[in-house]
Amino acid sequence: MPVSITIRHVPDGARDERAARAARSGRSLQEYLRAELVELSGSGAGGGRTIRGLERSRRDARGLALPRAERTGPMKRDPRLVRLSEEHHHGLVFALRLERELPGADAAELAGIYADLVRFWARGLLPHFHAETECLLARLLRHTSPEDERVRRLQRDHLAMEALVARMRDADGDGERREALAAFGETLRTHIRWEERDLFEALQETLSAPELDAAGREIGERLPKPTGTPWAEG
Repeated sequence: MPVSITIRHVPDGARDERAARAARSGRSLQEYLRAELVELSGSGAGGGRTIRGLERSRRDARGLALPRAERTGPMKRDPRLVRLSEEHHHGLVFALRLERELPGADAAELAGIYADLVRFWARGLLPHFHAETECLLARLLRHTSPEDERVRRLQRDHLAMEALVARMRDADGDGERREALAAFGETLRTHIRWEERDLFEALQETLSAPELDAAGREIGERLPKPTGTPWAEG
């Protein structure tokens, strides 16, 4: 029978690293940690992997690195981009909330969800979008054309979400606002997964170390870690 587990006093570094891994895999932190616990708990007659066996297999895998062209998994996220991946976790959590809560939300609940979205947009997503454009995209253009599909997609996705927020503001009724919120959640989730799996890996391959250093400094200055969720009241 499934049980709930609360883990307290987790070091900030450990929490942030796992939040970034969760974002890169397109899952919430809760989903990511649950999958890790399930994997670690397997043993015995059920054919699962023991913790000791799992750690041994991980050590063995580290000693047999595949050539880059044959690797199928994501690259390790560069520490200078981790702050953006941490913020992506918040985005995925909010997108999941929209997916779960919108269908059954009454008028008051819908108003609360929209109010949270407005706060998240102003405090989290707009600064995040600006940081990606001004810290990363501006440097990527030293190495590629403005017509590069990654450049065009980043701009297209950001503009699409801005248009959905404007549609919510201008909505004549709850039905239109609900539709715009649902579309926003799906667009945000798809965009984050693309950035983690495609754009950020391309940036790590393309930008020089000094460029990544400068981008990392600017991102840290622009996006300080919040003390709570970016859509919380107050």
